[in-house]
Amino acid sequence: MTTTLILFGILSSAPIEPMAATEPAADPAPGPMISVPRSEPEPEPRRGIGMLVSGGLVLGLVVAPMLLLTVLDSAAAVECRHSENECWGGLVLQFSLPVMVTGLAIGAPLLAAGVQRKNAWQAWQSNQRVALRPRFSPGRNGVTAGLELRF
Repeated sequence: MTTTLILFGILSSAPIEPMAATEPAADPAPGPMISVPRSEPEPEPRRGIGMLVSGGLVLGLVVAPMLLLTVLDSAAAVECRHSENECWGGLVLQFSLPVMVTGLAIGAPLLAAGVQRKNAWQAWQSNQRVALRPRFSPGRNGVTAGLELRF
């Protein structure tokens, strides 16, 4: 299809003969309009920094301390079994385990999605470097072909 558009552009861009000075200047009749789909620049994807930060905070400030608390409480529960005194070991486990699982369920997907968005942004960023790209644009006398310097 591009070859056809270029061919029509070349054929329709025949030189216009100058008019005699005695005749009033008239607008040339517009030629057939050829619509060429323009490629819109790719929009900048999201960087994912917010997701990386929030996922890291949830995992670091919620899951890690709860994991440490669970291990310490489990050790206290083992010591409680061998003593005859009143003991609270194992009680914290009932609270910390659901909080830790919820924190993992929220923090891990946030972190994974943030990494994916950051990788997509870096790939987009590498495509936006200086490059010569072909360009075809419709004009008054047909299609103009050329190179475009992108930077």
